[in-house]
Amino acid sequence: MPRAMAASLTAALYLTAGAPLTVAAATPESDVTLPEALRTARQARAELKASSARIEAARQRPVIVSALEDPVITPAIDHKPVDKMMRSDKSISIEQSFPLSRIRSHKRSAAEADVGRVEGEARETLLKIQSDVAQAFFMLNERRRMAGILDKQLALASRLARMAATRHASGSSGQLDVLRLEAESARLRNRLTVLQADTGAAEAMFNAAVGQPVGTPVPPLQTERLLQQIRQVPDLSASLEQALVNHPRAQISKAEILRAKAEVDVMKSMYLPMAMVRVGKADTMAAGKGYMLMVGISVPI
Repeated sequence: MPRAMAASLTAALYLTAGAPLTVAAATPESDVTLPEALRTARQARAELKASSARIEAARQRPVIVSALEDPVITPAIDHKPVDKMMRSDKSISIEQSFPLSRIRSHKRSAAEADVGRVEGEARETLLKIQSDVAQAFFMLNERRRMAGILDKQLALASRLARMAATRHASGSSGQLDVLRLEAESARLRNRLTVLQADTGAAEAMFNAAVGQPVGTPVPPLQTERLLQQIRQVPDLSASLEQALVNHPRAQISKAEILRAKAEVDVMKSMYLPMAMVRVGKADTMAAGKGYMLMVGISVPI
């Protein structure tokens, strides 16, 4: 298996597991390593900032949905006499409803399960971004290495063409060798031009993956230490087992199952009665000032 392919697969397995790649930083300060690129993407990509905001909002939902209903404060004029010499009957009360079921805890469980779903989606977004960064990193590295190889091949072909031209001028070689080497030099030159354009596109893709402006110059990439650490690639069964345990989709599926169960419990609890308590203060013309207390139970029909 080619080393670049093995590096990509190993990086993908590390990212799926959610573990950072433990690769030492390169000695030259200008070189870019894969962990540095991943760290830059985690700090710069707007998708991750939006995911963090969604997680923070989802974490507030359990407290909101499990709270009691807002109390109702009711000031009232119970009786307003036509005779202006008589006082009005006035009252002010506060009413609060209390569920006699576990509907609040079920709503809280559903909201907490939804937090797990949002966190799983955030992990999935992070995994996708890290995968894009790793692919762009190795693609750019491949393009640059191929450009270096083609540059050496072009230099060698040009040197051989000059030598053949010298030998042809001295009469020790035919013109066919000169034409063949010049054609090979032209072919390599055209291929190098195309590859340089592909390298520019790969640099733009890498900058987009890490969240930088596409025109930002990309320093040299450090891959030797990462490739040297690759000893063997896990087999297919081990890779699938690791993905099933650590992949964000598994967390999202579990959270959706828990939320569905909690929502079923919420719907069942809606058929249970609720209690209502109302307390207040009244002032009547006949009895003067006093207090009110009312207790009721709502029975679903």
